[in-house]
Amino acid sequence: MKRPDWPGWKNVLPALAGSDHSTHNLSLAMALGAFIAPTPIVGVHTWMALGLAFLFRVNRLAAFVGSNVSNPLSLIPLTILDIKVGLWMVGKEYPDWLAADQSAKELFELLGEVYLEAWLGSIPVGIIVGIIVYGISFFTINRWRKNRS
Repeated sequence: MKRPDWPGWKNVLPALAGSDHSTHNLSLAMALGAFIAPTPIVGVHTWMALGLAFLFRVNRLAAFVGSNVSNPLSLIPLTILDIKVGLWMVGKEYPDWLAADQSAKELFELLGEVYLEAWLGSIPVGIIVGIIVYGISFFTINRWRKNRS
């Protein structure tokens, strides 16, 4: 049995926009993937996004695309934002990460101490990122479909 080929990133929008799914379905799927993207559990974003897509019965490819908001370029800024928002939510101070005498081991211990706050902060950050991605994808897909019809 032949496996379907990955269309490549530059062909994803035409592949999604050309599908039978509604603009809302595709945009919601991308937003769900983007909601998952800021969570501090690296390497599991794709599976979490696919699980939500299955649960909400939306396009899984679009959810995968949305989950890629978290990538090597955005991972560190998103994680720092998660931690800052989470610490703010529980009323804690942001730690001094770059102390001159801090070893790598101490830095990882510090990350472990704020892990729950990062999870807590990822919820509002994910909601905001998801709303932004929904709006952008809804507009982009609608425009692409109008230009092609």
